[in-house]
Amino acid sequence: RDNRGRTGLHVAAARGNVDICRLLHKFGADLLATDYQGNTALHLCGHVDTIQFLVTNGLKIDICNHHGATPLALAKRRGVNKDAIKLLESLEEQEVKGFNRGTHSKLEIMQTAESEGAMENHSLLNPNLQNPEGVLSSFRSTWQDRKST
Repeated sequence: RDNRGRTGLHVAAARGNVDICRLLHKFGADLLATDYQGNTALHLCGHVDTIQFLVTNGLKIDICNHHGATPLALAKRRGVNKDAIKLLESLEEQEVKGFNRGTHSKLEIMQTAESEGAMENHSLLNPNLQNPEGVLSSFRSTWQDRKST
């Protein structure tokens, strides 16, 4: 790492050297490594080949650094070439569409999480849950209470 916490992968990505990125990855470089500001290699790169390589190998397009900036936001600020920005925009759009195509709406996901949290809290406080019937009846009453509110 250099004095900013950047790895060889960060430097290779920033310079657009996809061959070095591939080599580093082959020998075990951590693609998720962040520098001291929370930037991954994807945050620093502005070359189409390098972006494609990093995303294909698992880096998320919507990952934020410590300042809340995505790779696309930083690319726009740095004024990287238009093809790289178009690719990042396209990948970000695909990510959003993919999330929205899920089988459950955001509301359903939040309600499920809330119900699971209620069940966990309820089960920790309820001494009747030491037998199987207690678990089921307790879950039913918690679920009914949640549905009625």
